[in-house]
Amino acid sequence: MEQDARTHELDARILALIAAGDATGFDGLALDLFAFQYERNDVYRALCDDLGAPPGRVCDPSDIPAVWPVAWRLADLRCFPAARIVRTFHSSGTTGGGRSRHAFDTLDLYRAALAGPFAEALMPAGATRAPILVLMPSPEQAPDGSLSFMMGEVVERFGQAGASGFFVHDGELLADDFAAAVSDLDGPAVLASTALGWVRLLEAIGPRTLPLPPGSRIMETGGHKGRHAAWDRDELYLRLADAFAVTPEAVVSEYGMCELSSQFYARSRFEVRSSKSEKSATPDLPLGLRTSNFELRTPVFSGPPWTRVAAIDPETRRPVPAGEPGLLKFIDLANRGSAIAVQTEDLGVVRGDRAFALIGRAPAAPPKGCSLSADDLLKSGPGPLLPAEAVTPPAEGDVADPEIIARIAGDLRSRAAPADSADAMLARVGPLAEVTRRWLDDADPIRREALDHLPDRSPFSRAMWADALELMFAPVTAEALRALVRDEAGERPTPFPLIGQVLAGNVPAPAVQAIFAACLAGASQIVKPASEDPLFPELLARSIAAASPELGGRIAVVRWPGASQRHNTALASAVDAVVAFGRGESITNWRSLCEQAGRPLIVHGPRTSVEIIELEKNGPSPLLASAVARDAAMYDQQGCLSPQQVYVAGSADACVHFATDLAAALTELASRWPLSRRRDPGQLLTIRQLREAQRIRRLASDEAARPWLLAGGRDRFDWTLVGTVGASPQIGPGGRTLFLTRVASADAALRAIAPLAPHIQGVALSVADASIRRRLADELHIPYICAPGDLQRPPFGWLNDNIAALGSLMG
Repeated sequence: MEQDARTHELDARILALIAAGDATGFDGLALDLFAFQYERNDVYRALCDDLGAPPGRVCDPSDIPAVWPVAWRLADLRCFPAARIVRTFHSSGTTGGGRSRHAFDTLDLYRAALAGPFAEALMPAGATRAPILVLMPSPEQAPDGSLSFMMGEVVERFGQAGASGFFVHDGELLADDFAAAVSDLDGPAVLASTALGWVRLLEAIGPRTLPLPPGSRIMETGGHKGRHAAWDRDELYLRLADAFAVTPEAVVSEYGMCELSSQFYARSRFEVRSSKSEKSATPDLPLGLRTSNFELRTPVFSGPPWTRVAAIDPETRRPVPAGEPGLLKFIDLANRGSAIAVQTEDLGVVRGDRAFALIGRAPAAPPKGCSLSADDLLKSGPGPLLPAEAVTPPAEGDVADPEIIARIAGDLRSRAAPADSADAMLARVGPLAEVTRRWLDDADPIRREALDHLPDRSPFSRAMWADALELMFAPVTAEALRALVRDEAGERPTPFPLIGQVLAGNVPAPAVQAIFAACLAGASQIVKPASEDPLFPELLARSIAAASPELGGRIAVVRWPGASQRHNTALASAVDAVVAFGRGESITNWRSLCEQAGRPLIVHGPRTSVEIIELEKNGPSPLLASAVARDAAMYDQQGCLSPQQVYVAGSADACVHFATDLAAALTELASRWPLSRRRDPGQLLTIRQLREAQRIRRLASDEAARPWLLAGGRDRFDWTLVGTVGASPQIGPGGRTLFLTRVASADAALRAIAPLAPHIQGVALSVADASIRRRLADELHIPYICAPGDLQRPPFGWLNDNIAALGSLMG
């Protein structure tokens, strides 16, 4: 089927710009092409309208709405009928979330765009043809791979007949054949593969050297995709240089993707040092070529004149300030048949209109409580923070010395007074009740100091801290303390005179119950605060010392970098038991350290919470919505009692009204408890990914099956509500992101959460049927069940992770 006149005219203009090799006329052509794609690409038009950016409102190519990666996976982004497709490329899918697809009605633009940049970056000087050895599948072996197609075109256009070829067949890497072909070379050549392909080859050939003729080039593309962590890119380049007896400067990086029709190239990070350069302190690698012979520099990828690049903020979708890292956004005029504006999830720093320094793939939202580097943590403040009259502070300079932990442990162990009766524990109730009274007294100096300084040393606002202190301390009454002793202690002495408390930084509340329980037991404790919240545990310990010098003298709050295994090992060896709060790798690490030291570990690991709401039977929707919003917004949805999923049983209209009321409540709380502006970039990216996926699903779905999205500000992530399809619980990125699912009944919600019950900490329940509560407790063993609005206010002594706070310390 022939192209229509408008398509033909645009292709001619693009090909002319490519042939000219300069950017003359770029802006006008980009805007004309944007208008063309808006007119003919149904999904893209809907996306632009949804963003309020149709062609009439876009006057600069940099403002053309970009298509996020998820759209290439979920929708058909075509400016032509399906009958005109001549080739569809698919991404590798190695980064998860499905494979992108990019359809073409002609490959003329693609072919024109790849030739010149490849020749300039990789062809030997003065050569029009050269041997090209490709360590990847041929186009026939991988017909839907854009990289294989590109290399097929390169071999046909620039390859030397009889000396070029592909060396992966049916998934098998033909290492011996490749080595033989290299050995037969009698002139400069081009070798090309992905990073993973090069790793596999180097492993296959072992210590052999395959010298390349002078002037040869090695192309690397694709990155490691997280599949070979042993070698980073720098070491890979050095190993390639060793294996082929070239300098690392001969290695050229290529940046491309399924969604783009053009490629970007960068020289190696290594440059030969001048004779005047000082040698690097970089540790030697087990290679013939050492990093001390080269200078490391940031590789800068350069694109052809028909491209543009910008670095954008994932929250605002606007360019970041010059010189700052952002997510790379490309304009590629060769993408005539799909969308010329392509958003990536790669971090980079822009160096001009069409050049960038690549940092790497942006991380998704990481687990809370991740350790910073040792240097970063040590710079955050002094080392041990000890309450008055507790332990003699260490001398200046001892901050980073793990031996200080052993010295503190010895002093604290001598002060421990393990209780041998309930009466001994009850005698400690009065001072601890006085501590809670002080934290709840607006006029008390310790509370005022906390509210003056905690907002600057943590992610939470002053208003949130004020309300959080009420939630944490109001339940800690004298009666609650006495009940904890009565219910859990018995007449047993604690077998743990010295306890290590490893706190997480996502929420402060667990510190209160953990530290108070150890105080009741008469144990001494070394408290390691998280880097995200270093001050609250110190203030808490100081308030205990003020109420009871004896109890306060058994607590030392000691800071060290969470990544420092020397410090962590010292703690595990010095104490009698470790109580650890955290997620993922942190808990795994502490488990290993405690096993090596022969110490018990009491784990409070990652969990989530849900809400189950019956609408018609439980009063006005706004009241319930406000309660759910408070549960989610407190601590910015970072804790194990923060709800992620809300199941709503009711009519379709009632559910819509509830979602609207919940959005209004979250908007009000965003003003009362503003989110931190210092949020994790990974979290911002994950929220953006979620919003864009939901947007595309809504725009590309039939009306009856459309999911929905409500968001707190188009370009602000104050909150996000996602209407989900299906009843399986979902875990979001935090930042007040809630998944709402309409279910037929509360019983249906119960069935949905049952498979994840071991990972559910709390359920807020607004259901008339009393049997639902019984089944949550007796069958699913949910630790905490409450009314909406009370998830963040558990009673003192509640079974966090089904672990008795005091009883677990009594052996």
